[in-house]
Parts: sequence; structure tokens; C-alpha cells
Amino acid sequence: MKTSTTIKARLDTALMQLPSDVPAASRGICGSSALCVVASIVTIAASRMSFGGSVIFGEVECEGARSVALSPDGKYICLARVGANGAAVVQTNSTFVCEIDGTQGFGVESVSWATDGFRVAACGSAPSSPNALQPTGGFLTVCDAQSGGRIFATHREARVLCVAFSTSDAGQRLAASRVDGIVEVLDAYTGDPLQKARLRGYKDRWSHRSPFAGLSPDIPLPPRTGAPPTPCPHVAWSATGDRLGVAHATISSIIDLNLVPGPPFFNHSPTPLPPPPPQTSSLEDDAPDDTQAILCEAHLSCGSLVTSVALSPRKDDPQLFAFCGGARVVLASAETGRVIAERRLDEFGGGGSSNWKTALSIAFCPPRPPPPDAPPDAAKTPETVAKTAAARLRLVVGGELALGSAASGAVAVFDAVNGVLLSVHQARSAVLCVSVAADGRSMALGERRATDLQQQQHAAQMAAQHQQHQAAAAAAAAAAGHPPIPPQQQPPLPTPPQMQPPLSLQQQTQPPPPDFHLQQQQQHAAQQAAAAQRQPRPLAASPQQPPQQQTQLQQPSVQQPAPAPQQPFAPPAGQQQQPPPPPQSTTQQPMPVSSAPQAAAPSTPALFTFGAGPNAGRIEPPPVPPAPEDRAWILLDTAMDQHRSKLKAAIVEGEIDPQAAQRIVSKFDSIIASHHELIKHLLTAERTLADWRQADFCQEPKTSSAEE
Repeated sequence: MKTSTTIKARLDTALMQLPSDVPAASRGICGSSALCVVASIVTIAASRMSFGGSVIFGEVECEGARSVALSPDGKYICLARVGANGAAVVQTNSTFVCEIDGTQGFGVESVSWATDGFRVAACGSAPSSPNALQPTGGFLTVCDAQSGGRIFATHREARVLCVAFSTSDAGQRLAASRVDGIVEVLDAYTGDPLQKARLRGYKDRWSHRSPFAGLSPDIPLPPRTGAPPTPCPHVAWSATGDRLGVAHATISSIIDLNLVPGPPFFNHSPTPLPPPPPQTSSLEDDAPDDTQAILCEAHLSCGSLVTSVALSPRKDDPQLFAFCGGARVVLASAETGRVIAERRLDEFGGGGSSNWKTALSIAFCPPRPPPPDAPPDAAKTPETVAKTAAARLRLVVGGELALGSAASGAVAVFDAVNGVLLSVHQARSAVLCVSVAADGRSMALGERRATDLQQQQHAAQMAAQHQQHQAAAAAAAAAAGHPPIPPQQQPPLPTPPQMQPPLSLQQQTQPPPPDFHLQQQQQHAAQQAAAAQRQPRPLAASPQQPPQQQTQLQQPSVQQPAPAPQQPFAPPAGQQQQPPPPPQSTTQQPMPVSSAPQAAAPSTPALFTFGAGPNAGRIEPPPVPPAPEDRAWILLDTAMDQHRSKLKAAIVEGEIDPQAAQRIVSKFDSIIASHHELIKHLLTAERTLADWRQADFCQEPKTSSAEE
């Protein structure tokens, strides 16, 4: 197995060696790689990133991962697979641990690991309901980290985008942000709702004409304008546990949980009311945003959407919050919202084609504790304090680079105090998520990259389509009595995608078109099959026809080469035909047709046409009179062709505007289609009625005089 070069570390000053307690490099496969998109989860030693260096000491390749969560000790990874494949827990040495119960068949959006190290949480979207009026909801579950057993699971009204355990109370609370702009705080052991904040972009609709509207369900608010709510893609806890950092639209807000309302005091109206219709929003959906709970907020100057937010991980660290979106990273104060630094990531990409496309994830890397053999007063000297104040707390940003058609990813490390860039590390593909261990020794990156599996599946699909075309051609030739297609005329096997020039997505997904000869054979086989089902009478030869032609009509299974269309040929009576070879093969010699009697095939007699013209040299079925039920179709198709020809003639002469004619043609086609369906139903009804009459099903039952 080739050694992976997922991240090529570009050291700014020096590459620091790993300590002795770091495990050896390991790499392996987890599960079955059945998807075209594969994510590489890479564990990096983050203890020396303050000096600009990084070392990869472990890698795990698995199914596509949308989110990752590293255990507090940095030995396990909880990953959310791409698609409806659930979540799982693996070790950093790629050893599978368990599946998260209750997530199989669900699309998991985010995962989180509790600070006690014994529980993991997963959230996402529930399967769509068959009822179109009912919106797709979400789910949230908490399971045991070692066995995957469920602790609790709850259903939410909307899709849950992010989940996070609290860090101040050993994960006793759980924060979840939803796509409908609602942030919830739940009990991490029972799932009971504790608090709920609304950040949907709705304002208070108080009016002096209805001052008491909205105070209870008996007095509803007037309907809103219909603007969709603003989703909250990410949420993070503060180190003190009384604040939340929420990303919504182009804003990152700090919410004070002391000002967030709790659960409602009533569940139903005291006055019995009829049930509301499904499309009517409830009182909770019409409530305005909880602006009183917003302590401070900061914006992105570029106007991009905020994708991720992070807060300082420890109480002793400076109280900061950082967020990213687009190609920018903002570092602000968590107390006042004052922007400390805003960095544009394009300037760190080397310029040109190495600029950043978007920043997707952000996380704080806590300072690493001092070694046990260090003197006790080493961290208290003024020199150490001045040196570590701007170097111990770091900010890690992962995102995607815009490198033309082949997009790759990168990881940038900043000083979390003044926003100075420390190092940039390039990855093979976009870095979707970043998770840092509680001790700051390691971190996990979730990547999205395209592997050779896509090319292999594409080549296998093209080969299967080629075999299907060959089988269809052979079957059509055998049914029509044609000789098989020579090998030199068969289309070549398509080369793998890596050997072909770059094609567009539409050209790569379309199957190769069959050749013209194959289309003729398939059309001829379909015509013969339809004629065989109708079973017409065989055509008898007329007395004026020469005896040789009568022999040909009685022997439809004889394979006769077709003459060239440009050379008319009319053989006299009593002479044997010597037609030239078929046009598709110039190396074959003309063979005379034997006049010996042969057993006729049990198929419809074929008719060989002589002379020049479009049907010269082709074996075609005899003309079959249309069935009575097909006359309506023929009349309708004839009328449609006549009307279309009249419209085209009027357009050419300039009598009708082309745009108006196009509208007329589209309307005419829709009317013809409806008439086709109507005639089809009528013919079906006539056939059914005729069958019933023939089977004596339409006889009326005899009733007695008493029943009458």
C-alpha cells in the first residue's frame, strides 16, 4: 500500500520532532469503501504548530465523512459518513470500534464527543415522510462511545445541523442548531428541552391595532410575508458554560443563556379550538427572534455566509470567539464583539491559482501542558509569559483552495491572540471539518477527495454498456436472418477515462451512440416482431412474376447479398441472380443464390426489392394492412403532420411570427398528446367490451318479478 501524502507540511522555521509518547505512524482501511467519495481522517501532532511545523503520525481512511469528533484523549474518532450511512467510532490506528445506534439509514450532519469521554452525540435529518405536506424533520441521539448503545434519541421539527456538548459541566447539557433558525439546549442524559433561542431573522410584529395579539393561542398574530427562516449551521459552547456562539447568515452572535427563555408554560389552549390546517404555522413559528439574549455579534465584511464558529476552550485563555466564511477569518472579543483581526485567506495562498476558495471549519487549539520534568516556576517567569501569551493558544482553519479544475484543501494555523499567521499546510482535497483534542496534542481533519474508484466504476459502466450493445446487435441480426457484424465493424471498446482527453460532465455521463447499421437492424427486428404478432396472410406471387422471383418469395430464409444502390439491376427470366456484395464489406466475393428448395423459417415472408432507391438492396417485411384499431392513430398522425407543414410554410412566408408559431406548435403538441391518450383509452375500452361480449360477460342477470 502506498504511503499517503495527505498533507505536505511546509515548515516556516524548523520541523520539530515528536515526543516519545506519540504512537508510530499507522494507516489502514475501515469498513467497505462503497462510495465514490472517500474522506481521509488525518491525525496531526499539534503540539509544535506554534513554531510553524506539523507532523503527521496517524491516518485513517474510511467512507466519506462529513463531520469528525476527536475523543478528549485523542485515541478515538467519531465520524459521520457521507449520505444516509450513519455514524461510527474508530481508533486512530483504523481499528473499528462500533456503530452509533439509531443512525443507520439517516443522513448525519454533525457529531460531538462529551468531555467525560464516555458519550457521543449525532444529529441530522430524518427520512422524508410520504406525506408531501409534512416537512422533513430531524433527529438527535446520544450513545455510549464504547458500545454504541443508545442512551436517548429524540425527534426534532426540522433538520439538525450541528450538535455540541458543554465543556464546563462534563457534558451534562447539549446544544443543537437547526435549519429553521432555532438553537436548543437539552439535557444530555434524558433529552428534555431546557432552553430555546430563535434566530430566524423574524422581527416583532406588534401593532397598536392588536396590542394583545400573540400573547396566547386564542389571539393569533397576522400572517407573515413568507420569508424563509435563516438557518444556523454551527453552534459552540463557551468555557464558562453560560454562553453560546451561533453562526447564522453573515453574522456570528454570542448568546447569553441566562436571558434565553425556557420551555413554554402551556402546551394547549385553555379554550378548545378546532385543529389548525397542516399549512398553518403555530404560535411558536410566528414568534420574533430572541434579540434580548444576544450579548454581542460580529459580521463578515465580504458578505459571505458564516460556516463555522469557535470559542476559547479554557477559562484561563483570553475570552475570544472566531468564525470563518468565504475566504475570510475573523477573530473578535467574546465580551464586546470588537473585531481584533480579520484576515483574508487569499493572501496566504501564494497568489495566482493557489488562492483560497472558502473556509469550511475552524477550531481553537488549547495550549499544551508543560512537561512533568519542567521546573515549577518556569511558566511564571516574565520571559515565558511574554513568549507564550501569543504562541500557546492557536487557531486552526480548514478549507478549500481554488486550483482551477482540480480543487484541493489547506489548513492554516494562526496566533489566537493577535491573528498572526503561523503556518499553512496543503491537503489533497477540501478540509470539511477540524476537531482538536482536549489536551491539544493532536487534531483530526476530515477531507473530501476523489479517488480512482470513480474512474474504475465509470470504465466498468462503459464496458457493460458496450457488451449490451453487442448482445442487442447479435440478437437483432439473428432474428432478422442477417449475417453477424464482422469484428472489424464493431465499435472499439472505450478506453478508460484517464486515457481520454478531458470531457464535459454531460459527455462523460451519456452512453456511446450505436452505429447506423445497428440501428437499422434493431428497427428491422422490431418491425418483424410486430408483424409476427399480427400474423398476416403470406403474399402469393402473381402470374406475371418470373419463376426466379417466385422462388425467392417462397424462401425467406435465404441470405442474399444486396446490390449497390447506384447500379440498378433487373435480371431476366430464367437467369440466376449474381448481386454484388453488401456495401459494408468490400472484401467479400459475390455468391450465387442457390435455387434448391430449403426449409422456410417460421417467420413473416420477406420481400427483396430491386433497383435503385431508398429501399434498394434491403430485406423488408411485406406491407401489412393496418388493423381497424390503428386507423385512428394513422388519421391523427396524418392530421398532425399536415398542420405542422402548414405552420412551417406560414413561418417561411413570413405570415406568422416565429415566437408565436413556437407557442402554437407547443400548444398543438399538447393537444395531440391528450388526444392520443383519449383514443388509447377508447380503444382499450372497445377491446375490453368486445372480449366481454365474446365471453358472455355482458348478459344482464335475470331478475324475478318480486325483486322488480
